[in-house]
Amino acid sequence: MADYTGHRVRKVLLTGYTISPALPPGLTFDSATGTISGTPTAASAAANYTVTAYNANGSDLAVVNITINTILPPNISYTTPHTYSTGSAIVSLMPTNTGSAVPATIYSQVTSLAGAVPQAVPTAQVPQPALPG
Repeated sequence: MADYTGHRVRKVLLTGYTISPALPPGLTFDSATGTISGTPTAASAAANYTVTAYNANGSDLAVVNITINTILPPNISYTTPHTYSTGSAIVSLMPTNTGSAVPATIYSQVTSLAGAVPQAVPTAQVPQPALPG
C-alpha cells in the first residue's frame, strides 16, 4: 500500500475474522475468535452469513445459515380420564409438553385455576383509630 505523502510501500496484515452481512438483532460476532453468540431479539428469515478468517498466509471462508424463529407456545396435555375417591390423596398429574418450554418461574405464583370458583377468604378486622374532630 502506498503512503500518500512519503510514497512508502507498507505491508498490511489482516488477521482475525469478518462476517457479512450483519447478524440479526441480538446476535454478536467476535472478530478475534469468529464466535457468533447472543440472544436473538427478533424473528429473521433464513439467511447466509459469510465468515472469513485471515492470517499472515491468506484467508479462508465458511458460510453459516441462520434462521431466527418466534417462540412457539407450549402445547400441553394430560392423560385422562382420572377417577378419585374422597379422602384419598391423588397421584400427581404432570402435563406432557410438546411445544416450547415453560419457565418454572412464570407460573410458580399461581394461586387459582382458570374456571375455578373463588372461595370466600376470611379477612381480619383491623381496628381503625378514631379521627380527632
